[in-house]
Amino acid sequence: MKGAGLLLLIGAIIFILTIYYTEQARHEVIDVDPGFVVLTGFFLFVVFTAIIAPTLICFDTSWVTPRHRDMQPSKPPDDLYTRVILHEDSKSEVLIYGKENVTVREALLGDWPFAQSIKKNTWYVVDASGNDVTDSALSRFKGTARSFFEET
Repeated sequence: MKGAGLLLLIGAIIFILTIYYTEQARHEVIDVDPGFVVLTGFFLFVVFTAIIAPTLICFDTSWVTPRHRDMQPSKPPDDLYTRVILHEDSKSEVLIYGKENVTVREALLGDWPFAQSIKKNTWYVVDASGNDVTDSALSRFKGTARSFFEET
């Protein structure tokens, strides 16, 4: 998807140059100036990039590792554990990923989904039973966990 505009531009240039330099084809197809096609292709590439790039940048997550439950892929990789963390302050849900022995703390710090300003605060994660699972492996609990941040 990201290289589609560039491929269109290159394809248009090759097509027009082929037509322009093939004498027989020049008389059968509308004669178009190659410069016009190059400029038009470049303009379309810039417009495409100007629309798509900000949209991707404005996304709060990447499409490779979705963080929100509604963005979860239909079949996550077999070797990764996926857990849902509910941020108590904002009530937003985020997904964390990791191997069997990765702790909740390591998974969260590796791809911090919350505001950077609260990263330095004291925080902990509890499971549905109220047990602190912050330093437990992802494989040790099931269900939705909740994160709590203390003001410092």
